[in-house]
Amino acid sequence: SPMTFVQAELNDGAIPVATQNGSVTVTRIVVMSVAPLFVAQPGVELDVPILLDDATGVAGYFFELAYDDLDLEFLRAENDTLTHAGGWLPPTANAAEGTVTVAGMGVAPLAGSGALVRLVFYVRPEAAGSESASFAFTQAELNDGAIAVTTQGRDVPVNALPLRGAPVLAMLLLVALCAATRRRF
Repeated sequence: SPMTFVQAELNDGAIPVATQNGSVTVTRIVVMSVAPLFVAQPGVELDVPILLDDATGVAGYFFELAYDDLDLEFLRAENDTLTHAGGWLPPTANAAEGTVTVAGMGVAPLAGSGALVRLVFYVRPEAAGSESASFAFTQAELNDGAIAVTTQGRDVPVNALPLRGAPVLAMLLLVALCAATRRRF
């Protein structure tokens, strides 16, 4: 967008002013993040969705994600809601020394926002003593760097009740309470 000075003045005109017109370029920056609202439970698999807040025009991606390999073992990467259909190849993933490198590409560019890829880890039983597992991006690119991207990692609580399971537990407790109350009458 062009920017043009209409009028400029310093110290009520006491200082001469020379202006120079210019332009402003607005660049879209996509946020790639580790999804919130999940916990790691020792001895089970942990799904870690990688989200994009605006996937418009994305036809390929690459990122490296650091994780605590003392608590977690990387198993696989899978297409998720954004890349599950529409000509996207299964992602390639390689893990070594606490870092997983993931890349994917598709025939048709993406649109919207949501889960780009899902990483699956095994939470080691010895992770029970940990307070959290940490995920941090070390690199990220969209369309070979053509789309600007910023990243947000996340610390994930270990060995706690999953937030998505809390309503189910509350419902079971309510049913048990109703059944116990019903027997009294």
